[in-house]
Amino acid sequence: MRSNANGDIFYRSARDSKPLEVIGTFNPIPQRPTNLSEKEARTAKAYKEISLDRSRAKYWIGVGAQPSDGVWKLLSLVRCPAAVYKHVR
Repeated sequence: MRSNANGDIFYRSARDSKPLEVIGTFNPIPQRPTNLSEKEARTAKAYKEISLDRSRAKYWIGVGAQPSDGVWKLLSLVRCPAAVYKHVR
């Protein structure tokens, strides 16, 4: 917690700063597959897009990074080998 000259109180967290490195993205809005036949499109299941550089995730966890519970869940969804470290620690 900090305050400025006017006495306004504000919080500065890691969320306010730049990330050290972007190792992936997550789109929580379900997407429908494209380029399917009409029959396939009706039965196709929507998916949430997750892209991750698994080697960098493994590196950061190996050097002591502590992902939040939500990030652990995303790591396990993409079957990242780094996700097994949570159970080891």
